[in-house]
Order: sequence, then C-alpha cells, then structure tokens
Amino acid sequence: MKRTIVAALLICGCMTPVSRQNPADWETVQTGYIPPTQVQSFTDCLMDGFGKAHVNFAQNYPVRQERRTDGYRVETLAGANYILVSADIMFDGSVALYESRIFPATWNDLSGERAAFADCLQRYKKERP
Repeated sequence: MKRTIVAALLICGCMTPVSRQNPADWETVQTGYIPPTQVQSFTDCLMDGFGKAHVNFAQNYPVRQERRTDGYRVETLAGANYILVSADIMFDGSVALYESRIFPATWNDLSGERAAFADCLQRYKKERP
C-alpha cells in the first residue's frame, strides 16, 4: 500500500511545473505597482519573506531569485525544481504573484508567501500613474 501511494505521488510530481511556460498551470493571486526605484528593495523583501514562509525542520522549501530581461523573478520551490509560487518584479514597477494550480503546490500551505508579498507590497506600494 505504501509503495502505491509513493509511486502515485512521484507520478503526480512529474506534472508539476518547473517553469511558467504554460499559463493554464498558474493563477494570478496578487498584483500591484511599486516605484521603479524600489525594484531591488522589493525583490530583497520577497526573498526574505518567502524564505521565512516555511521555516521548520520537517520541510525545506528553497527560494531562488533570477534576473530576467525585464526584471526579477522570485520563486519558492518544492524538491529540486518544482515551483510552488512565483513572483515577477518588473523594472517598470509592476509586480505580480502567481501560484501553481498543480500538485504539490495545491497540497501546500502557501499563505506565508501570500502574506510576504502583501507585506512587501504594502511597504513599497505606489499608485499606478
């Protein structure tokens, strides 16, 4: 029985997005706008907040940041490369948080990342011109 459950979880895990190429796999959770001069500060805020979202001994959720052509992307991972949440911070000040609609993201409590994004947005928020 245990082997069947483990096998099913491994097979389902293969469907988890390792990139954001398929928009149908993602739900936009929060959006906002920050001053373009605060992009790096907002990115640092998200890195810190996402890193604190799952601090316990039972789970390890690494957070990664990558520089992109038009801004930064900060993501929380499950396992080696499975993306749970992904945030875009654009150089024009647009910010957005996305959650995966696929297992294992749907089985994880992502409220910590949502709260971190909301906190950072409140801290650096600016009304869109």
